Amino acid sequence: MTGKQECSFDPKGRLIVPAKFRDELGEQFYITPGLDGCLAVYPEAKWQGIMAKIAAAPRAVAKKARYMLANTVTCEPDKQGRIMIPQELRDQAHLEGRILFVGQFDYAELWNVETFQAGEAENLTPDEIEALYEELQL
Repeated sequence: MTGKQECSFDPKGRLIVPAKFRDELGEQFYITPGLDGCLAVYPEAKWQGIMAKIAAAPRAVAKKARYMLANTVTCEPDKQGRIMIPQELRDQAHLEGRILFVGQFDYAELWNVETFQAGEAENLTPDEIEALYEELQL
């Protein structure tokens, strides 16, 4: 998954998943706390791989995963592509008003627009892009 698309919650608190991401995520996907203050959105196959890694992990890792798993929700968009995200998760990622769906290879992230834009301004400079290319050996 790549790209980004802005969306927002409707008056009933539902989020319309952009069609591009809905197609890539499939009929059922999982939303969980992500890195750097966003929510991670995993398609079924990717989520099952994560669950297998947690199941095989040492007890100390499983204990840490407990809280992530407790805050994970299964989503199945309705016919209009809408999902409900619990308020607690929305609060964790400061999701209100304008929201960004952001593609991240084989999963997506949900960001507060202003938070993402601040990170983008810091990391999308010519010097940072050059450093990334060097790190990836492109």
